Amino acid sequence: MTLKKTLILFYFFSFIICSNISICGEKWCTLQKNNIHVLCIENDINNARKIIDFTDKKLTKISSDLGFTPQDTIKIIIAPSTKRFYNIAGNTLPEWSSGAAIPSQSIILLKSPRITNPDLNLEKIIVHELTHIGLYQATEGQDLMKWFNEGFAQYYSGELNMHAKILMAKRLMSNNFLKLKEIDEVFTFRKSEATLAYEEAHAAVLYLIELGGLDAVKILIDNLKQTGNMNQAMKNSINMGFDEFESKWINAMKKRYLWLVIFDYRLIISILFILLLLAAYLLKMKSTKKIKQNWEKEDIENFQTDEENTLD
Repeated sequence: MTLKKTLILFYFFSFIICSNISICGEKWCTLQKNNIHVLCIENDINNARKIIDFTDKKLTKISSDLGFTPQDTIKIIIAPSTKRFYNIAGNTLPEWSSGAAIPSQSIILLKSPRITNPDLNLEKIIVHELTHIGLYQATEGQDLMKWFNEGFAQYYSGELNMHAKILMAKRLMSNNFLKLKEIDEVFTFRKSEATLAYEEAHAAVLYLIELGGLDAVKILIDNLKQTGNMNQAMKNSINMGFDEFESKWINAMKKRYLWLVIFDYRLIISILFILLLLAAYLLKMKSTKKIKQNWEKEDIENFQTDEENTLD
């Protein structure tokens, strides 16, 4: 997630040469490895060591794939509390956010692993935010379409999982699929809608890479760096403009994922409920038919008995 507003505390890094600084009554420490610096409180020093090693390794991979040489120092702030996280960000982030980046300042803001859900994958968040900075440096600061920016961040931070595919299948079936340009407003979405937007962007980037490979991506990025025009950059890299790409991508998604709607648990429950009602109805009909047959049999037997009595 990119954050355009400058972090209130980014000036911390003017003190980066200091080993310890005190801010708001908290003792902050700095760690450095190559061109990555991490700022954290003492309680997060072990987390910071893991983060700096992981970030250094991933930066090499991302810069190689996107075809650029990292220029600026990557600065990572580990917020010790949720309140501090939002305060540092200037209270501009949605409540569902777990990390943020200011690519123009090469700054990443993270919540401390001590305060996040244990199921939250911190490494994925780091890669996501690092990709934003990588794209900014690779395109020399061009303002990128959100689907492309967030989609690449999702691409590098993890696989497109089955749950995401089912979500997209449901939206495709109801003809409620987000247009790629609508993803520009992702920060205003509620969490469930934002999750879908990120995964749609991820799927779009996967399709882009499928069409031309990472070589085409490098050509696209190089064109974006020169002109900032996504439509022309796509024509030069994959031989189709944005509108044509989006149309073909949606058709590809329908062929690839629409059938997965059968795995939606709510749909399964609805189908099972209907089948149960049908089964109950058929059993009732069978029972009613049997009762009628018994009545008819009894009537015949009673009639025969009456005939015999009459003859007697």
